[in-house]
Amino acid sequence: AACPEPLVVMRISHDGQGPPLTGPPIALQAPYDWRLPPDVGPLRTLHDMQALASSPLERQAPSSPGTRRLSVPSGNESAFGNESVAGRVHYFMTTDSNFYGSRVKMALDTFAGLLPKDRFMAIGDLPYEGDDSRFNVLATECEPHSHWEGSCCKYGKALAQAYIMFQRDPTLAWAYFFDDDMYIVPRNLEKRLSWERDPKDRGLLLAQHFGCHENCDVGMCAGGGFAVNRRAVIRAVNGNPKRMQADMMRYCSECGRWSDVAIANVYFFAGVEFRTIQGSHPWRLGKSQFDMSLLGLPYAYHYIKTKAQMDLLHRLFTGPGDPPDLEVAYPREAQCTCFEGKVVCAQSTWESDIPWTIMHGTDQRRLFYTCLAKAHAKQIAPKASDFPTPPPWEELARQDERVRNQDGGYMGWIIALSTLSLGAWLLWRSCRRRPAFARVLALGRGKLPEPQSAGPPAQRIGSP
Repeated sequence: AACPEPLVVMRISHDGQGPPLTGPPIALQAPYDWRLPPDVGPLRTLHDMQALASSPLERQAPSSPGTRRLSVPSGNESAFGNESVAGRVHYFMTTDSNFYGSRVKMALDTFAGLLPKDRFMAIGDLPYEGDDSRFNVLATECEPHSHWEGSCCKYGKALAQAYIMFQRDPTLAWAYFFDDDMYIVPRNLEKRLSWERDPKDRGLLLAQHFGCHENCDVGMCAGGGFAVNRRAVIRAVNGNPKRMQADMMRYCSECGRWSDVAIANVYFFAGVEFRTIQGSHPWRLGKSQFDMSLLGLPYAYHYIKTKAQMDLLHRLFTGPGDPPDLEVAYPREAQCTCFEGKVVCAQSTWESDIPWTIMHGTDQRRLFYTCLAKAHAKQIAPKASDFPTPPPWEELARQDERVRNQDGGYMGWIIALSTLSLGAWLLWRSCRRRPAFARVLALGRGKLPEPQSAGPPAQRIGSP
């Protein structure tokens, strides 16, 4: 309180992989008022705020002598210079006519149903012939049911359609492209996009991973989707969608028929800047990794192919969640997860019911139990009798250590017996070739070899 300078606190979020991502800074006036604006959201722990960083925040006129104040980002602006992009992102899903009634419908029943109809489009091959008015499918002449040339063609058509959308709607700022087996959290994606700016006006392409290039100059792993801003789309198409489509198919044939690598080369040779963004998960996560990803700002999960997996994620991010029953959830840690005081549980630990893979570990239990206890305490008045005594972390660690030691002991015995058996066999093979050992074997079998007659004594050379 004695320091007249304002305190700038950076929110740090981490997805379990890659460097931490800093969120909008929070400026607190001295004497510091820790009642943060509601749009900022709760700060998690001191461990999540390990850095104090300066930021190009705009200074305001001092409210009183000797006091300086920094502007606090509102809900519609970011300290990184860009306005909010909420409602200004167009979502393009590449799909196939085989999945209109399954994956596309699951998306419309969950996250895509929360978007305006004119902000979501599925890029397919054949026309949609159903009667669901929510479907907005662009039929193309691309090869049906093809993960290679057909997928490359759809990526190019999606880019051309994004160009048309940007021409029609000047309020659009970004386009996001993703596969039909993904779950998207639109509010988290739009919040991350609002932190990005393009000072050089080259256009931006944001993805989780770059690389994966095959026989080409650049590449991109688009399993987690990718986003491009208005300037990137305009530069990539350059007023000629047909030529862009031809370049796309040429790169497709040169780059191993991978659609994400081909589209990356289209943007690269258009001079678009590539930038890494955290928050998408292109591969299935283990249970502990999944729980860790919820500490950050996740916006995409890949390989979500069943309705049970999609519904669980939708309940986790948008629904009320399940009652935080400690007696039920503690033994079901492998099929339950917790996020912001909400607990959701799958019907079973079958791979088709859960959006993660089963991995056991103390860190997983610690994250899950801590969130579960907070959720339980939030719902009911805490009483000592209401909380079953959870096993302490030291006991969990000892249990894991005993399991590892037991497994290691079994393996040690197996290795020792295998070594002894191998040594005995090698000894047998080496000894059975010696005459003395062969005589011993014959004695044991009762078959002595006939004694060889001794010949005349050898004459010494040179003897008389």
